[in-house]
Amino acid sequence: MSVTFIDKLPKDSEVTRMFDHCYDGMILTRHHVFSTYNKYENDTPQEYVGNILTKRLNDGCVEIMQVLGLDAELEFYHLFREKLQLVPTLDCGDHADFVGMLDEKLTRFDVTTNVSFKQKYWKNYLRYENQVVVEWSVDNKSWSYYKADKDSSKLVCIGKEIKTDDGWSFQPIDQM
Repeated sequence: MSVTFIDKLPKDSEVTRMFDHCYDGMILTRHHVFSTYNKYENDTPQEYVGNILTKRLNDGCVEIMQVLGLDAELEFYHLFREKLQLVPTLDCGDHADFVGMLDEKLTRFDVTTNVSFKQKYWKNYLRYENQVVVEWSVDNKSWSYYKADKDSSKLVCIGKEIKTDDGWSFQPIDQM
């Protein structure tokens, strides 16, 4: 078994305790939120985010930015679970919150509320052939899809989910 950075830290280190607490808190919170949602899927996801995450915030298990990100993940899952055949993943540093189908291809989805933050990691998204970053824009209630582009060295928008009378419809950027 290989030795990790965390293994090298003294066991009573403040950094070790903080890392373990934040990481474990978010993983457990994400697991709790999605397992509860899947159990009671007929209710709105906001109820679970409100109840579970308020408690986790008050307990100091998660930070507000993690709550906002998890809220976007849950909303994306709620809206597109059936359409994209979404399955939550572990999100263990591999930049994927879900796997599902987009344009009849198995695709990895990384949901964010700030694509600018993800831009500095654009190379990480080249590892997998079909991986998209999905940005939730709270202001205009839209979802934009981005892919890593080697030529421009950044994430580029490939399309958006547009709200229609019949639900949501993916519109490739070249058809907008």
